[in-house]
Amino acid sequence: MALDGFFIKHLISEIKPKITGSRLDKIGQIDDAKWLLSFYRQGTENLVIDLTHQNRLFLVSLTKPHTKPTIDQFTQNFKRFLEGAILEDISQYLTDRVIIFTFKYNDYIFGQKYRKLIIELMGKHANFFIVEDDVILDCFKKMFFETGRQSIPKATFEFFPTTKGELTKNHKVFDVDDLLNFNGVSKKLAQFLTHHQKNVFDIEINPTKNLDNQDFYWFNIFNTSNIKTYTTLSEIQEIDLSNKISKSEKPIIFIENTIHKLMKKLAIIEKQAIDNLSLLDHKIDGDYIYQSGLNLKSYHSSITVFDRTIVLDVTKTLNENAQNFYQTYQKAKRREEHLKNQKIDTLEQLDAFKSFKVFYELASKEDMHDLESDLAQYGYLKDSKAIIRKKQNKPNIITLKFNETTIYIGKNDLQNNFVTHELGHKNDYFFHVKDAPGGHILVKTEFLDEALLRTSAMLAAYFSSLRYSSSIPVDYTQIRNIKKISGQHGSKVIMKNYKTIYIDIDEDKIRQLLHKN
Repeated sequence: MALDGFFIKHLISEIKPKITGSRLDKIGQIDDAKWLLSFYRQGTENLVIDLTHQNRLFLVSLTKPHTKPTIDQFTQNFKRFLEGAILEDISQYLTDRVIIFTFKYNDYIFGQKYRKLIIELMGKHANFFIVEDDVILDCFKKMFFETGRQSIPKATFEFFPTTKGELTKNHKVFDVDDLLNFNGVSKKLAQFLTHHQKNVFDIEINPTKNLDNQDFYWFNIFNTSNIKTYTTLSEIQEIDLSNKISKSEKPIIFIENTIHKLMKKLAIIEKQAIDNLSLLDHKIDGDYIYQSGLNLKSYHSSITVFDRTIVLDVTKTLNENAQNFYQTYQKAKRREEHLKNQKIDTLEQLDAFKSFKVFYELASKEDMHDLESDLAQYGYLKDSKAIIRKKQNKPNIITLKFNETTIYIGKNDLQNNFVTHELGHKNDYFFHVKDAPGGHILVKTEFLDEALLRTSAMLAAYFSSLRYSSSIPVDYTQIRNIKKISGQHGSKVIMKNYKTIYIDIDEDKIRQLLHKN
């Protein structure tokens, strides 16, 4: 399961005494989203930061992983800013999934100064920043927006805004919805505390892994006897960090690398668009030159018209300067349209790969080939043509029976298209989580009773990116109201005459339904 704020709280308590006061001796890059930090005091402690889909941070107790001989630009900056610094403190922002490493270093001019490494272990939003005096020196994922929180160098660092409160030892209300209003409380933790009427501050640390699905937590939160306990929270997080990549890991590495590249591309496009805006004003400059009443054959370094000062090329006449301004304006207009189309195309690809990431997280081993077929059109694997040819085979979809009604579930684009557009009849019902990536749920019925409606909605929520949320919105309508979006990626559809139901997932019910079938 994902790391929540209370897992982070106990993890910090575990690693803080082991590395605080140490020198950050060396920073190495394991792969594109994993780093190895070697701290030295009386001996060496190795810390892994993993910002892949798994989001982990732990001290290495097994074989030290290999690092890459060549590193990217961000890691070069990471080394330049923090190698050799002394780790002064490790803290947590509120009780959120944010870890703050405070380093002390000596500046030759200003003397002793401080820099912070701020790590946000927030699933798909995971990122980390190198910050000095509240200014971002560099960050792993760079994102620029016209308003709001910026993730780019030289921007002021801001924590994610939150309206949640801080849970205290004195809190007496044990209700799921109430507990979810506090930082650091995941839905699974809230459900456990409510069901067992426990105070989270009274629970002892007992790192436990569910061997059925490899989920882990800082105490035994699982409804199964097939578990394994560990000594530390670092030990329970350790994974194979060798350079060998399993076949099942290759798709997510390709997906995450592509998302990272698209995010960088989007930031560049948005910066170019801002730079281009100033060039659009050159038409005004050209117009003002002709409205100035000056001799158009004369030469000037600048002129002022209607309180606007226009800087000119002194080697050209006013007329030539005006024509240059018009030419620059025309180029900027064409570039504006080009950048607009580039941004639309990049956002569509980014949206597609974010969906692929969700589909990977939902995929079983049997689904992996269908996902690879979807990725092949984007250059995944060298032998992509062979993968595409095998698309002709029937995809691996889940088929369930609920009170004599058949329900089909798609978990990626290939399966979703098959479920909705080949198996679906105009009077069947279609379910999909609202405004988020997820599977297509097809219900072979012309009538929805309350039990079937809620179960189908729950399946749509479960097989989506919102599966760990509460009160999840799910849209539903008959297949007659579904239309594939022309020219759009994958399995996207538009709906009309649909309704929305808000649902909480009963995981025990879903597991029983899936297991029974």
